[in-house]
Parts: sequence; C-alpha cells; structure tokens
Amino acid sequence: MKFVIGSVIICWLILDQLLAPCIVKVVRRLRS
Repeated sequence: MKFVIGSVIICWLILDQLLAPCIVKVVRRLRS
C-alpha cells in the first residue's frame, strides 16, 4: 500500500514538473 502511494506521489510530482511551464505560458497569454 505504501509503495502504491509513493509511486502515485512520484508520478504526480513528475506531471507537476511537466505541466507547470505549460500553465505559466497559458496564464501569461491570458494576462497579456
């Protein structure tokens, strides 16, 4: 169970690292 939770957290962190720049670009486009 702990292993599953740990893998989910790692996947979430990886997705966050990949999505963060895209979100920043979208926010900048909306603000400008």
